Amino acid sequence: MAELDFTEEENTVRVMLDNQYYSCKPVNETRYIVPRLKSADITIDQLARKLSGGYSCRPGLLVGGCKAENWTGQQCFFLDVDKESCMTVQIALEISEGEDIVPNIIYPSFRFTHSCQRFRMVFVAPEIIRDREVRDRIQRKLMYIFHCDKRTFARERIFFGGNACFWVDCEARLNVRKFLGGNANELKNAGKP
Repeated sequence: MAELDFTEEENTVRVMLDNQYYSCKPVNETRYIVPRLKSADITIDQLARKLSGGYSCRPGLLVGGCKAENWTGQQCFFLDVDKESCMTVQIALEISEGEDIVPNIIYPSFRFTHSCQRFRMVFVAPEIIRDREVRDRIQRKLMYIFHCDKRTFARERIFFGGNACFWVDCEARLNVRKFLGGNANELKNAGKP
């Protein structure tokens, strides 16, 4: 059975957050950001404010190191939509509606322009996913739907903040069983979407 875990409060999510903000894209700063990332239970509204205030975030919860093998769980799923996808925020919202999934947060990257819309989407599961295969299936399927940056897949990936927020929905949750098309017993061994 896939392992699921709820955060302390129903309206909070657990991520790893930096305690320092940036007003532009951090260049050659990752080595400084990584040791500052700490696990935080935070509301979606607070997370949106942190991300739009330039704080970096790692959605995967890592313990004992900063590599993929140190991954222990994940509740938020981030997508990096960049210039190669030729997607706009409006198109992303239309795709979301067509797929019957609602993003919780959409915020621009520091390099966003109206002619080249680079932005990030955040989807929140109602619980922390502890099973690596289930996590990978969710991330892979979201990436496929939104044609986003392949580097988004890494469990240890860090997402830089931005300087605005385009969309916040604090109530939406990604129904994992419906999204992956199976019950809890089937999810663990279901393979790739």
